[in-house]
Amino acid sequence: MALVLPATALASPHSYRLKGKKCKHGYARKVRHVKGHRQVWCVRRKPAPHAVAPAPAGPTATQTIVTAVNSSGSPLPGQPSYISVGVNVRAAGQELNGYPVRLQIEDMTAGGAVVGSFIQPSRGHAYCSVVYRLEGPNVVFTGQAVPPDEACSLRTITVPQGHLNQISGAFAGTEKLLPSSSTPQTFYA
Repeated sequence: MALVLPATALASPHSYRLKGKKCKHGYARKVRHVKGHRQVWCVRRKPAPHAVAPAPAGPTATQTIVTAVNSSGSPLPGQPSYISVGVNVRAAGQELNGYPVRLQIEDMTAGGAVVGSFIQPSRGHAYCSVVYRLEGPNVVFTGQAVPPDEACSLRTITVPQGHLNQISGAFAGTEKLLPSSSTPQTFYA
């Protein structure tokens, strides 16, 4: 014995038999042949796949830039000179202010020995200053304000006169920003 169901029993929540000329929005016309008769049904279209959220981006690459400008020329005995130091961290084309950058001064004539280091926040186009003066055969550097620059946080260091020095900076990074280092800037003392 075969079970015979009316045509409406073939309907599901995703389809209905077309009684007019057009299907509702979101449904497509489909022709079915039931017991030799042609029937037009409206069948729900498959929903478009949901937009997949992009995978969370990893940390952003950064660029650390250190600028050292000898602002007053070579020192004369008894007269100090100074270097303006700019520190800048950039990511995705934007300047990132307030991030700590470790700066270090190396004596390249003495094989790259680190003679001093200090931490300065990245501040775009603002500078801090390092004053230096001759004392006998040496040059003494110290962080000291020279308006409009504020003082760099460098303790007093001494290097032999005529030595080639370089200053560079390194940003340690954060959870969302990758670390970066600057290109060393060379200067003579």
